Amino acid sequence: MFNIQSLVIISGDPCASQPCMNQGTCMRDNGGFRCVCPSGYSGSRCEIRDVCQPNPCMNGGTCRSVNGNGGYQCICPSGYSGQRCE
Repeated sequence: MFNIQSLVIISGDPCASQPCMNQGTCMRDNGGFRCVCPSGYSGSRCEIRDVCQPNPCMNGGTCRSVNGNGGYQCICPSGYSGQRCE
């Protein structure tokens, strides 16, 4: 009696399933993939939106992402205040 075992490795295109979100570009990388994200997105699959793109702050205010959950804070120039430096 013979016991024959075989191992079949199926190598497919890791980008075929379109794993990148938000119009990110999938690139094959060392047997896997990596996503090249468009401006305003980040994360391994471009799943994180940069709330500061485009800048929601007015009058030259500087946007800073806070808490990593979609929140932001505007750092206002002198003479301006409010959530968006109105």
